[in-house]
Formats: sequence, C-alpha cells, structure tokens
Amino acid sequence: MKFITLNYGSQTLLVLVEEILYVVPKEDEQGTNTIKFKSGQEIYSTNTIVEILALIEDQP
Repeated sequence: MKFITLNYGSQTLLVLVEEILYVVPKEDEQGTNTIKFKSGQEIYSTNTIVEILALIEDQP
C-alpha cells in the first residue's frame, strides 16, 4: 500500500493512493484541487497535480 501526505487546510492528511479516483484542478485564488476518492468522499488540497504525482512516484 502506498500512502502520501497532502496539504489539507493548515494541516496535512495521510492518503492511501489506491483510494484516489481522480484529481480535479481548480483555477481559483486559493489554488486548491479537488481530490475525489473511490468511496465518494472528496477533499480540497493546495498540492498541485505535479506535486501529487511526484509524491506517488516517490513511494516504493
């Protein structure tokens, strides 16, 4: 199992990579991206898509 840490407001959130369904980029002033999970839940993160992909690729 692969876990990554994402920015979630002023905190960080540990996320199981296999549960991520997709990421929707947003062009708003906060620069938040919507991360949708297989469970139907979604969170907003300030990590860019490039950062998220790099975090996933860095996992063994």
